[in-house]
Amino acid sequence: EYEYRILIIVANSLAVKLHQNELVSELAQKCSSELIEDILNNRIDDKSEIIQRGELANWDLSLNYQLYLFSINADKNLSTDDAYYFYEIKERVMQKLHSLLKNEILRKYIIFAYDRDIVLLINYETEAEVNNDDIELIKEELNKKIDKFYFNIGAGTYVNEVSQISESYQQASYVLDFLKATERKNVIYRYNQLGIMRLLWKLNSDELKKFAIEYLAKLIEYDQGNSTEWLDTLGVYLEEGGSIQNAAKRLFIHPNTMSYRVKRIKEILEIDLQDQEVQLNLLAAYKICKYILEDDLDI
Repeated sequence: EYEYRILIIVANSLAVKLHQNELVSELAQKCSSELIEDILNNRIDDKSEIIQRGELANWDLSLNYQLYLFSINADKNLSTDDAYYFYEIKERVMQKLHSLLKNEILRKYIIFAYDRDIVLLINYETEAEVNNDDIELIKEELNKKIDKFYFNIGAGTYVNEVSQISESYQQASYVLDFLKATERKNVIYRYNQLGIMRLLWKLNSDELKKFAIEYLAKLIEYDQGNSTEWLDTLGVYLEEGGSIQNAAKRLFIHPNTMSYRVKRIKEILEIDLQDQEVQLNLLAAYKICKYILEDDLDI
């Protein structure tokens, strides 16, 4: 009877302790989630306060960082729609990232999941110190250890203080959208590689739509009426600097076929494709259509 009473006391004590641990864990998770939302949405009134809140999560938000955003994508024969399965894969990726950063990269870092992506900030004292080999190593190791998935990584601009994390995150998120729209897989892409797209994505979508329609409406209508894809032909031609040979190679067609298409595109749009200003405007309109509006022009 004495031993039984001891067991009951111990069991009750353990139950109370477990309950306390659960409450503390839930509170920590809630505080961490609120901190992430405040940082990524730039809801920062007092930088010193946000830095103190970061300390509770063992984050040093007083340091400089390079921000990377990881998207986890399944091969064609798999799906990430299963929430539990995707959660398990994301946890494996997070564990691998922690291991690499602690044992291989050897730098201070902050890592957390947000929506379906993973945010990673690696500490470099200055922008000049950012080592691209670090993120290349991370991608290679993820590819080795996580089968049947590939990872696109978008890099935002260098972060000098906590209030800049939000903008860098938005830039990296836009990079991932760009990679998805251009159907690129398993690549690392930086915001400063986007060129003119860095300017276009910030503009009003209605204005962008008007601009694209002004230059491309006739060609889009022709494609819709004739089941052709000459808008992409034009885009490849412009991206290849007006080279018939290079454009034909990219499209897997004969150069003579490419020449015919370019001739017909000139006639349809009633333009001079040798005019550099015309080329610039058409290329901007094409990029808007393909990568920002994603063909949704309602013509």
